[in-house]
Amino acid sequence: CRQPKTFRQACPSPFTSHDTTATYKIQECTLADEWAYNWVLDKWREFAAPPNPLVFKKRCTLVVSLFALIAINHVRRPRNIATGDHPNTVDRLLRFLVKHANEDNGLDSGLAWAVAFTAIHLHISQILDEPLPIAQDFRDYFNDIRRRFPSL
Repeated sequence: CRQPKTFRQACPSPFTSHDTTATYKIQECTLADEWAYNWVLDKWREFAAPPNPLVFKKRCTLVVSLFALIAINHVRRPRNIATGDHPNTVDRLLRFLVKHANEDNGLDSGLAWAVAFTAIHLHISQILDEPLPIAQDFRDYFNDIRRRFPSL
């Protein structure tokens, strides 16, 4: 089995390659996200024998840290939603958390949710120069942030 050399080889798009519309770019970005974080997480059990759940926890935390950095960048330099060609960062983050860091997999993934929450919350609070309300649930919090700050 040959390893793909590019994302396009790994995840062929259902759209034509000459399509440069925002919809195409957003869908391609979503596929690229999924390919990348699946690659990071799908083989975590093979890292050590017997499988160590800390490897999973660290990998989840790494991925959410990267999404948090993207969100922080958009807090500092808001993107133009009307001409944007990337999906909302909080949507990207939630897609990852729900798929890999959910409560149903039996693995501790609370650190991943906490890191994402803390990084985004602190930076948005700093920009607004006022504290944001904290929700009782991480998912509720991220849904509120997505509603309040669509340019993330």
